[in-house]
Amino acid sequence: MEPVNQHAIVRGLRESGLHFGCCVLLHSSLKSLGRVEGDADAVIDAFLEVLGPKGKLLVPTLTGDETLCAANPPCFDVQKSRCWTGAVPEAVRARPESVRSWHPTHSVAAIGGLAREMTRRHHDSATPCDELSPYGLLAQMDNGFVALLRVDHESNTTLHHVE
Repeated sequence: MEPVNQHAIVRGLRESGLHFGCCVLLHSSLKSLGRVEGDADAVIDAFLEVLGPKGKLLVPTLTGDETLCAANPPCFDVQKSRCWTGAVPEAVRARPESVRSWHPTHSVAAIGGLAREMTRRHHDSATPCDELSPYGLLAQMDNGFVALLRVDHESNTTLHHVE
């Protein structure tokens, strides 16, 4: 099978209607794309190229597991806690220009214009996906999109905002 490259991803994103200035929350499965030249960074760079400097790329960087409870609360370090949501979100989280929200279980990492603004009040959220969260703020935007890259709505954290 022919490897996927950044140029092909850019073309596909533009054909899907994404453009400069959009804000995109990306849920993805790098493995299901097959072999990608440049791995997760190629996917990230393709989105950033399409969105441009005023656009925003957000990814869910969820932490924790089903064992969390009052007796076993989450231990969260906004800079060091790895996420379990995949290779692309983990690569976004690790980038120096990335800003991560301070939510202990449903954090979001963002790159681009207003990334800090999208993530700064998440720790004040009454629930992980309320109107103060990046998920809620995205829903209020005219140019906000959720991208499902080789995943289905089972992976779409934004649905918790609707709930």
